[in-house]
Amino acid sequence: MLNDLLNVFEQDPKNSTDDKLRQLLDFLIEKNSLIILDDVHNLFAIGQFAGQYQPEYNNYRNLFKIITETDHQSHLILVSQER
Repeated sequence: MLNDLLNVFEQDPKNSTDDKLRQLLDFLIEKNSLIILDDVHNLFAIGQFAGQYQPEYNNYRNLFKIITETDHQSHLILVSQER
């Protein structure tokens, strides 16, 4: 997903996931953007407490943490069927 977002923002993705996250965050700081992620409930482990990601989606935790802890004027909308 990071590669897709960076391509939409016309950025050449870096090699490591951490570098891609930083690159995305730099763009969100620089440009007001709106990102909508649908079906976010699919990231989480079924039948587990809130915040328990499926192993293959663990990097989303870092993405959400970085976006919420950094000052920027961009927006992230998460759409989920989870109650």
